[in-house]
Amino acid sequence: QIQYWDEIVAKREDNFRRFQEAAASNDDLFPLEVDHMEVVSNFAMPVICKTQELFELYRKKFSDAQVEIRPIIAGDMTKQPFYKKYVGEAAEECENARFIHEQGFYFPNNSELTEEEVQLLVSLLGKK
Repeated sequence: QIQYWDEIVAKREDNFRRFQEAAASNDDLFPLEVDHMEVVSNFAMPVICKTQELFELYRKKFSDAQVEIRPIIAGDMTKQPFYKKYVGEAAEECENARFIHEQGFYFPNNSELTEEEVQLLVSLLGKK
């Protein structure tokens, strides 16, 4: 894949900019602060909804469109069985991790997404 590196990075960056622009124009979602970054070539687009109700609404939108979403970085680690096994129930509550777990998700940013797929994802980021 190394021979395609520049092409892959450029395509992911273009997709990301389009996703980010759509999300930034939607006041249901927290904006991503990326102006300090020259290149963003992420494998997935993070989305953080302002409320739990909005999260449920966007989860349904993506699901209805048959777009798989995942918890951001596997969700709140303090809720994972392995964490509880080694740290126990006395683990400190992590409010920010819980917030991201309950109101955030990723969707894919693959360099092989078609224009139609990118347009669908952009439309899903729009306000309902």
